[in-house]
Amino acid sequence: MASLTVVRQILGVRRLSRVFSNLRFSSSTVEDDEDEEVSPKKYKTQQAMNAHPVVAERVKTRSVLAVSGRDSIDFLNNLTTNELHHLNNEASCVHTYFLNAKGRIIHDALVYKPDDEDTLFIECDISSLQALQTHLIMYRARTNVEIRSVEQEVSVWAAYDPLEIDCGAENTQDSLHDTSFLDDLDLGGNILLSRDPRMWPLGLRILAPKEIDVAQSLKIAGVQITDAPNGTYKSVRYKLGVAEGNAEIGYGRSLPAEINGDYTNAICLSKTNYTGWAPGALKKIVENRMLPLKFHGNPSMVSANSPITDKRGKKRSPIGYLRGVQGLFGLGLMHIPSVLMDRCCVVGKVETECVRPPWWKNEVKAAKIDDQKEISI
Repeated sequence: MASLTVVRQILGVRRLSRVFSNLRFSSSTVEDDEDEEVSPKKYKTQQAMNAHPVVAERVKTRSVLAVSGRDSIDFLNNLTTNELHHLNNEASCVHTYFLNAKGRIIHDALVYKPDDEDTLFIECDISSLQALQTHLIMYRARTNVEIRSVEQEVSVWAAYDPLEIDCGAENTQDSLHDTSFLDDLDLGGNILLSRDPRMWPLGLRILAPKEIDVAQSLKIAGVQITDAPNGTYKSVRYKLGVAEGNAEIGYGRSLPAEINGDYTNAICLSKTNYTGWAPGALKKIVENRMLPLKFHGNPSMVSANSPITDKRGKKRSPIGYLRGVQGLFGLGLMHIPSVLMDRCCVVGKVETECVRPPWWKNEVKAAKIDDQKEISI
């Protein structure tokens, strides 16, 4: 009960004392003047709510740790690939990795900064929550921080438009599936909202007390909620080539750039002296990267970690390994030079196609990946 009380104090009682760019605790304040003229921005937002239904899905594979104390930001900043001091001014939620001594990813995370000045929330893979907590405790000596799991009190949700992937990560303001209106939502007292910092089509990330149905809260706020099959959010991630969790990334197996962390804003290249950092390591060109896969056969015949081979049979060794399957889509850690030669490959006996994520930056397109087909939904 004491833990639940502390979480509710953090998530519910305190109000914003500063303005963040894309993160806030929704205030429960209601306009008293009902006759106040509706502003053009508010009218446009309401029109967008009516025109663009979204999916609200609880992300059951993710959970949350709370790190509190006056040294919380400095403590975590020494352990992660991104610059967490941006949480005080330039940013409000960041994507980052925890590395081992060899510079390999052991945990992926989203770090949130609520109104409480000495508290950070770490969203991570639910299966590695305890391992991450143990990892942090190991480095806690001589710091004023408290690390605790809030798994039983806080749940993670995503609110997104599955069709927004069609427009990629840029120029979404002109998209028929623009969800920028989500950034103006006010869901009331104790719900934490943040635009997913990895890329736009992933929508909002939401932390809320477990007893709250976020989908219902969105409906009350005027947002049209559409039903979607279980696993829709995972399908969207796979179509975008975004891996998360140890099952997809692997524990201590992958470099940050291999998981496209340099494109999903998980790495601060100017930052040094954190666990796993080595001079020039993050600037190296990697030959293996996580790519979306599209199956042209029955994906139930394949399983995670299966080798991916060259369809033409010209290469004896695998050109990649399957990291996850969801419907007709998958994730594969692929050897990029081999993919450039031929995007068609085979997993087991299932014909498969590597596709270029629509959000990859221009320098990747210049590497002759732009002739590959983007995913169509």
